[in-house]
Amino acid sequence: MSERIRINYTIKLADMRTEISRLFGGVVDEVVSAGNEYRVPGDVLSQGALDTITEMRSFVYDTEQSLADIETLIKSYLQYSTQPPQEPEAIAGTDPMGQLHALRAMVDGLQTPMAKADEVTD
Repeated sequence: MSERIRINYTIKLADMRTEISRLFGGVVDEVVSAGNEYRVPGDVLSQGALDTITEMRSFVYDTEQSLADIETLIKSYLQYSTQPPQEPEAIAGTDPMGQLHALRAMVDGLQTPMAKADEVTD
């Protein structure tokens, strides 16, 4: 197993097909290459055979991880592409004036307790 790290990045929606093709093609190329590299050891009852199995299992694990990542990207794309487009207000959660009033109410709520704490009582 090779060490893996999860990254996030954005691409243009129009580039999604090209990016998935690139990732998918990379996995296919690795599988084809591995198919040409691995052979049944001459002595199947040896440490060399166990080493080959370990290498192959590591390769299969890495391939599975890559395919799972590609699968997640495709599923996310399909989910996105089947949802109706949202209005800007729906994306923001409320209209801009509503957001401004809510922010103003929060600021007013923060200022009131502080003013009372500064007051001097008899």
